Order: sequence, then C-alpha cells, then structure tokens
Amino acid sequence: MKRILLFLIVLSVATNAWTQSLNTQPELTTKDIYLELTYLQESQYFYNEDEEYDFAYRFIRTTDEIYDQVYLEKVIYGMEGGSKKLAWRKKLDMEVFYKFGIIGEVSNVKLDKWTQNDSFIMSIHGSQFEISKLSSRIWTIKRKK
Repeated sequence: MKRILLFLIVLSVATNAWTQSLNTQPELTTKDIYLELTYLQESQYFYNEDEEYDFAYRFIRTTDEIYDQVYLEKVIYGMEGGSKKLAWRKKLDMEVFYKFGIIGEVSNVKLDKWTQNDSFIMSIHGSQFEISKLSSRIWTIKRKK
C-alpha cells in the first residue's frame, strides 16, 4: 500500500513538473510598485484599429529582499501618440511557476523578448516561459524549454 501511495505521489509531481500550458488569472493592483522597481521595459507601440487609443505594455520586475515579483502594465496613448496614461496594472502570480517544476525562490526573473502584441517570453532559473493573452482576463503560460 505504501509503495502504491509513493508511486502516485511521484507520478503527480512528475506530471505537474512537465505541464506544457497553464492558465492563470492575474491580480489587478493599484499598489505603488515603483519604489521597489529593479527592471522596466516597454513593448513596442501597437496601433489598434478597434480601439480609440493605441497602446503598449510594460514588463516590470520588483524585488523585495530576494524575491522577484512581475507586474504588467498597459499604457494607452492619447492623440498623435502623446499623453500616456496607465490603463491597468496586473500582478503575475509567481507561485504558478512551481507547477512547472521551478524550485526554490523565484528570483533572477528576466524578460527575454516581446513576441507579439499580447505576449512575451521570460526566463526563470534557465527555463523559458511564454505568457500570452495579456489583453484577456485569463493569461496562458507555456513552458518553452
């Protein structure tokens, strides 16, 4: 009985470690994160025919002691590209990466590149993840390598 239970536990952990895709709902936040800012990069400017304003995303990493947090912001541009305004800020739940087999503290998070107008690739401990569907309520995370 103990062997079967141990086998099921190991199988469960192994299955979660190799999950290829996962959906997560980011937390909307108004927290002032700029005092803890350690990295910020803005995506290219996106022209949007369906909306009144054009936009860009910002990838923001903050560090509190040794732990990294990742926030995404959507900024909108006014007439002729002027007067940027913050549309929203969402916090990525870093705990979700443990389901992909990341162990230890989540630190040294790195933005690798913006891939499309609603996705980017980031690295944690040498593993790459693509986060997509930024404009929707539920984001998709895929392990790349």
